[in-house]
Amino acid sequence: MAVGPFGRYQILEEIGLGGMSKVYRAHDPRRRRDVAVKALPPESMNDLGFRARFEREAQLVMALVHKAIVPVYEYSALQGQPYIVMQYMPNGSLAARLVHGPLAPAETAAVLERIGSALDYAHAQGIIHRDIKPSNVLFDRGGKAYLADFGIALQPHSSGEGNLAISGTPGYMSPEQLLREEVDKRSDIYSLGIIAFEMLSGRLPFGGDSPMGVALKQIYDPTPRLWTTQEEPYPALESVVLRALSKDAQERYGTAADFVKAFRLALQPDQGTAQATSSSPVAQKEEGALSGTRSSHQPPSSPEIVLPDEMTHALVLPEIVASHKGRRALPIEIGWKGRHILAMALITWLGVLLAAVGVALARGETVVANAKVQMVYNQDGAAVINISGRPLDLSTLTFQRVSESGEVTASFPAIQWFKIGARPAKLLLAGACYQLLPPDTVSLSFTPGEAPLKPDGCQASQGWLLALNPEWQFWQAQGASQTIRVLYGQQVIQTCPIAAGSCQFTLPEP
Repeated sequence: MAVGPFGRYQILEEIGLGGMSKVYRAHDPRRRRDVAVKALPPESMNDLGFRARFEREAQLVMALVHKAIVPVYEYSALQGQPYIVMQYMPNGSLAARLVHGPLAPAETAAVLERIGSALDYAHAQGIIHRDIKPSNVLFDRGGKAYLADFGIALQPHSSGEGNLAISGTPGYMSPEQLLREEVDKRSDIYSLGIIAFEMLSGRLPFGGDSPMGVALKQIYDPTPRLWTTQEEPYPALESVVLRALSKDAQERYGTAADFVKAFRLALQPDQGTAQATSSSPVAQKEEGALSGTRSSHQPPSSPEIVLPDEMTHALVLPEIVASHKGRRALPIEIGWKGRHILAMALITWLGVLLAAVGVALARGETVVANAKVQMVYNQDGAAVINISGRPLDLSTLTFQRVSESGEVTASFPAIQWFKIGARPAKLLLAGACYQLLPPDTVSLSFTPGEAPLKPDGCQASQGWLLALNPEWQFWQAQGASQTIRVLYGQQVIQTCPIAAGSCQFTLPEP
């Protein structure tokens, strides 16, 4: 999105870049105020997962009204591009503040209090944020902290698959989130503890040279000392933060308010180490960690390298194999959780390898004469459905709208399905379909993995595109152009009247 008009808003500058969206400072002349416009970039508009997540976040944050959650003014779409308009936060993010070093304990407590209250409010609604990190903590003109970005939050009645998905930033994720176990509000408490550690010390507790390296340390390594100097200005704080960062979720604080209350209590002059230690059920268990000793079953940690705040939102488990290649061997005794991770990594890697081999073999097969395809279309869009009994390669097809004189007035090459957005597999499975939707399709109410408006006969949508280019809208009649023509390479294999709403054809032998 370039600087200039965007609907009624005037885009002034880009101020943020996330895993799936961009954020701009804009001016709203109607309200005479600057706002933040969060938009899904054009290159991501056809990605089913990104668009679903973006719409889900918009619906969620508009329903969350709290003094410490960034207010949302509007959710809409302009020419098929969805966007969210929010309150502009002129004082930037916590990540930007931490570039200049740690914060004072009192300032840290103020940030924790506001973000903690926002988390407890969200948790009361059954919502788990799952992406608590400094770049998602923003400050308004008065310096008050706000929680932002609910893009990967878990909502009530979320599917088990969504609950177990590895999404987030490894340096701030809880062990159970990294292990794809069930997570609850205590996972957010852990992430809040990471932020507290970073605000006080100016560094992350667990760093590494790869996302998987960070994940392994997050799961197995004991929490390092909060301060590296001999004199600790607030000795009781260490036990408070340590409890929030317990590997066992049951041993953490039950609510963010409990964490903040203990944090503020530890700041009082008469609160010594002994009192804070006695209030923490994990202090004695982690005493070895604080003194620099390790249990015999825990692997040694690699040298700390503080990761950039904007770490990838996708942590691919097979990276566990590649990340240690050429560096050092994985410890032999890594416990059942380590074996669990390795097993998942190998299974995932083998699955990807077998799928790739299968696709390669299938592409080498001869396309037989009974490879039938059904195309259906109406004002809601067009879809091609594989009605044969085997996977088909449709990448060489072209769909054209032609006039009575044979003039081509619209053309869509099927290869576009595999170039943009979600990049579906080039082999269309039996019973599955590809879809092409009008550019004004905005409301996407669908199950993850399925496109909106899935036509009858399509068991699963393997990929879809918005026909943003008018030349792609071949299924819509225009003047004297009332016919669809299907090409296999350069060969015309079928012509059908647009008024019929359906067109069946057979792929010829190559």
